[in-house]
Amino acid sequence: MLAALGNGQWRLAIANTELIASTRTSLQPGARLTLMVERGLPEPLLKILPHKQAIPTVEVLARHALARQQTPADVQRQLLQLPLGQQSRIPVVQQALHVLGEGGLPAHRLTPPMIRQALQESGLFLEPRLAAGLPPLPGDRKLLLLQLLQRLAPEQRATGLPPESGAPERGRPGLDNLFNRLQHLVEASVARIQHHQTSALLQEEPNRTLWQFDLPLQLGDRQQALPVRIEREASSAEDSETPATWKVDIHFDFSDLGAVSARVTLQGNQVSCAFRSEQDGTAERFEGALPRLKDSLHRLGLEIGAVTSLTGSLGAPDAQPPAGLVDEKA
Repeated sequence: MLAALGNGQWRLAIANTELIASTRTSLQPGARLTLMVERGLPEPLLKILPHKQAIPTVEVLARHALARQQTPADVQRQLLQLPLGQQSRIPVVQQALHVLGEGGLPAHRLTPPMIRQALQESGLFLEPRLAAGLPPLPGDRKLLLLQLLQRLAPEQRATGLPPESGAPERGRPGLDNLFNRLQHLVEASVARIQHHQTSALLQEEPNRTLWQFDLPLQLGDRQQALPVRIEREASSAEDSETPATWKVDIHFDFSDLGAVSARVTLQGNQVSCAFRSEQDGTAERFEGALPRLKDSLHRLGLEIGAVTSLTGSLGAPDAQPPAGLVDEKA
C-alpha cells in the first residue's frame, strides 16, 4: 500500500503498476499484501489473503526442546517424589505412572533384536512413518506420551476421574496439582525426544546421519536409561568404493563401575572398540576382559581393529548441544 486517499480508497503498487483500489479493511501505508484475483476486467476484484504464519525453523524448535527436555533419570526422580496416596488408583494417573515409569529391558538378557525394537519404538520415527502413510507402531514412545498428554489436558481431566472422586474439579486442588506435575513430566519427556530429533536435523554434513535415543535398562530392582548415539557416515561420491562408517556411542554410570563411555566403530567388516572409564579400577577390569571381547568378535566373522580401555571420560553422547544451537555471547 502506497498511500490512503480517503473514503476507503488506497493507492497501491503491483509490480511496476500503480492502481486505485477501494476497501473497507483497515490498512496501514507501506503494508505488503498478498492478493488473489477473484474477478477480472472490466471491474477486477482482488481478495486480501491472510499472511501465513511463519513456520518455526529447526533451530528454534531445537532450542525450545533443549530448554524443556529432562533426562529419564530426572523424570524418574520427580515421579518418585509425587504425593500419590489414593490418587494412584485414578486411571489416568495409572497410565501416567506406567508410561513415565516404563520398565526397562533386562540388562542380563539384552539381545540385538531387543535393542533394534527399542530404537524403532523410541519415538524418533513417528512422524516419518505417518508421512509415509504407515501406521504408528503401537509401542511408539512419543505416541504414548502424546496420547497421555491429551488425557492430562485440563479440559479432559474430569472424564478420567472415577465417580467417587467427589467434588467438581476446582474443589480438588490437590488432584489438580498432581495432574499439573504429571503434565509437566510428560511434556519434558516429549521434549527429550524432540531434542533428539532436531539434533539429527541440524547435522550440517550431508553424508552423515545421526540417531539419538535413550535405551531403558532394568538392573535388578532399579532402572537406568542409557543415552545412545548412532552415527552413519557415508563415503563421498569420489570414493564410492569405501564402505560407510558406523559409530555407536553409549554412556552408562553404574554404582560399582562409575561413569563409562564406550564407542564401537564399524567400517565394512572391521570393528574397533574403545572404552573410557573415570575410575582406574574399572579401566583395568575392562582391560582384562578385552581378550574375551576379541574372541567373541572373531567368532562373528569380524576383523578386529583397535580395542582399548583407557582412563578418562568421553561424556554422555548428547551432553553437548549441536554446534550453533546455543549462543554463548550475552
